[in-house]
Amino acid sequence: MSPEESIELHEQWLRSMESNQSQFAADLASFHRQMDRMRVEFGEQLDRMRVEFGEQLDRMRAEFGEQLDRTRAAFAEQDLVLLRNQGVFMEALARLTTRMEEEAGSLRRLEEIVERYIRFSGDGGHTS
Repeated sequence: MSPEESIELHEQWLRSMESNQSQFAADLASFHRQMDRMRVEFGEQLDRMRVEFGEQLDRMRAEFGEQLDRTRAAFAEQDLVLLRNQGVFMEALARLTTRMEEEAGSLRRLEEIVERYIRFSGDGGHTS
């Protein structure tokens, strides 16, 4: 390759690089403009989402508060029912305890009668 051809080839390469650099600079500027638009759009969307989320959160808090109030009222009612049932149970348990004490007394008397009978029978029917 001659020096003139080499210089020509180098100049073509240099023009190509300058063209590529110009295109790259234009693409980069376009990219930055697009990114700026996207940042603005994203910021606006984010602001809208924050407002919507805040409104939803407020509604959910209100609904949860109402549900919590209803649940507390239901629990209070169930507590009353349980207390009433506990009272009925305690009365029944007291009656049962009294009845068991009476039965235990009856069993002791029966045991005494049986023991006397055994002594009397073992003694040939004679009491001493």
